[in-house]
Amino acid sequence: MGSLTGGKVKIAAVNNTKPHNGLEEILQRAASLRELGLLDKAVAEYESLFKTDCPPSRIIPGMMACLLKSHSPSKIIQKIDGIAHGLQLSDLRIAQIKFVLGLENENRGHEDLALDMYKAASEADPENKKIKQKITQIVSKLYSGSRYDYLLRKKLVTSEQLRKALALSFLESASAFRRRTTKVLSTC
Repeated sequence: MGSLTGGKVKIAAVNNTKPHNGLEEILQRAASLRELGLLDKAVAEYESLFKTDCPPSRIIPGMMACLLKSHSPSKIIQKIDGIAHGLQLSDLRIAQIKFVLGLENENRGHEDLALDMYKAASEADPENKKIKQKITQIVSKLYSGSRYDYLLRKKLVTSEQLRKALALSFLESASAFRRRTTKVLSTC
């Protein structure tokens, strides 16, 4: 029985990389709090990970999922940016965080915000080729010759303003169509 216990201790000692296990515990705790709807507490757990060597790709998605319940994507960026600068993180760490914020926003269809994050990441880490490639990729995707390209390129409107205007235009068109259809049907 003594040798079995000793074996367990040896295995635990080999597998116990304390920083890694601590990070995993915090990530698990944050995910659990998020599932329980305790979003502020979950955000605080994710926030505590910024000071560690936990990759931002493990922090940002969960944190954004919490914050999206009560904040717009642009407010989330402001909040995370404030946290990162408040912690006085290195330029490299800030670049990593902004890059992952860019990826998350791009995945959620907010390419304009993603581009802003990639540009900010590039400012913090100007030698990073991966960031530069992402900027090129998203610029070509955003400005691929649409009729609204000029407005976006000249920054006369933001993508968000353009989306809202197009949504309003669509709603007005649908409403006008319903009125015409109702009028035609009432004459029959």
